[in-house]
Parts: sequence; C-alpha cells; structure tokens
Amino acid sequence: MRGLRTVFIAAVVAAGAVLCAGGLCAFEEETKVIDGEVEAVNELDRNLTIKYMVDDINIVYEQLTFNDLPAHPRIFKGDDMIDLDDMQVGDNVTVKYYPGMYDPNSDKYSQSKLVSMTVEQ
Repeated sequence: MRGLRTVFIAAVVAAGAVLCAGGLCAFEEETKVIDGEVEAVNELDRNLTIKYMVDDINIVYEQLTFNDLPAHPRIFKGDDMIDLDDMQVGDNVTVKYYPGMYDPNSDKYSQSKLVSMTVEQ
C-alpha cells in the first residue's frame, strides 16, 4: 500500500511539473514583497489596488490589484489586524503576495494572491 501511495504522489508531482513547464502553474512557488501605496479600495467588491515603484531611476510605477479578497484578509497595522474598511487611499503598505500565472493563450497574467499586508502607522 505504501508503494502505491508513493507512486501516486510521484505522479501528481510530475504532472504538476509538466503543467508548470507548459505555462499552466496556478502560482509561482515564491512569494514576492513590494512596498507601495494604496491607490484604490473597493470594500463592496473586496478589491484593493496598490501602486508601487518598479524603476526608481526613471520614476516608473505599476499597479497591482487584488480582487475578491476574503472576508478577513491578513492586513496588519501595528499589532492589530484590520479590514478593508480601515484602509485609506494613500496608506503606505508592504505587501507579500503570490504572483499570478501566465496564460500564453491570452498573453496575460491571472490574479495575484495576497498573503499578507502591513500598513505603516
């Protein structure tokens, strides 16, 4: 029985590797961290957009939007856990997230997944 379980696990891992190699990974294994500023908060739709600098020499910014956030996302301010309705445009934040996957058919990335966020006090 143990041998069958080992073979099954190996098959699942191999299938995942093949799918990832083909561009179908759900999320990259490594999280990314950015420092930015809250650009938009939509409490009703549970969306949050962060603006962050990608090139400090040419002063280039990009946006990262998290859609359909869970009811209680991991957002911290000091020692307190806060919700979207406590967020304000202009808040400086540090965001930890999983980047979305690349879809070669649409030439776009899927939604990134928020891991945690810390709001400066």
